[in-house]
Amino acid sequence: AVLKLLHTDSLLEWEYTSYLHEGYLTMIRSEMGCNDHLKDITKAAGFERFILLEPLNRAEWCPFGLRYCKLDEHGNEQAFVADDTIQRQEPSDKVYADVIEALIGLVFIEFGY
Repeated sequence: AVLKLLHTDSLLEWEYTSYLHEGYLTMIRSEMGCNDHLKDITKAAGFERFILLEPLNRAEWCPFGLRYCKLDEHGNEQAFVADDTIQRQEPSDKVYADVIEALIGLVFIEFGY
């Protein structure tokens, strides 16, 4: 809802859209917020590396590129490095769009309009 509010406000403030019919404005607004466009924004900002698609398991999960340690049954520390060679599943366009929408909503809640 916040993203649509921002798109609507920017369209109404833009001098080139003041003469357009409501139907055209709706079409432009929907194109501004389409999942494919938001996916491009997410990738350009580098947020895709924070998207987790696998369920979190506290004992075994490790983010890509990070090193973690766990104790074996004797209390000895074992160091592990995340395996970056594992093929990651590609998130859907909707997941990318949800990331940007969530961040915009966060900024709106924290700082207002």
